[in-house]
Amino acid sequence: MEENIIELFMKNNLSTIALQETILKTNERSEELGLRLSEQDAKMLADESKASINENERIEINSDSSTVKIIEKFMQSTYIGQTDYAQTMAGLIDVFYVAKEESNEFLTDDELIDIMYNFFERESGGSIELLQTRDLEILCREIRNKLNQIL
Repeated sequence: MEENIIELFMKNNLSTIALQETILKTNERSEELGLRLSEQDAKMLADESKASINENERIEINSDSSTVKIIEKFMQSTYIGQTDYAQTMAGLIDVFYVAKEESNEFLTDDELIDIMYNFFERESGGSIELLQTRDLEILCREIRNKLNQIL
């Protein structure tokens, strides 16, 4: 049994390191926009991703794909600057996993990220709080209501 715990720890640790490295690769594109994530930022975002997955009781095989897609999409935002870049991404990652769960998996990751971005830019005015507590809450409620009508 001890071996299994050690193996799980090592596997989780290696996947976190791989996610950090993938997050750092987003700098190649974000630097053109004046944004850069440090190694410490990448570690924090990888940890936030893992924590959000666990908190929302989700299982994700490619945990880096959603996190990196969020970073790549939102780095284009007119509301994000260097000083709040990493913290905003951490908040958006958390909002994504909550919305994914609340929408009953109705939307694909790409669809949800696109919707989140459009709300963030057009409706929420760059506010993560409004994005989560107003815009996505309404969307997820409508999805659940439609699904209940179908079932």
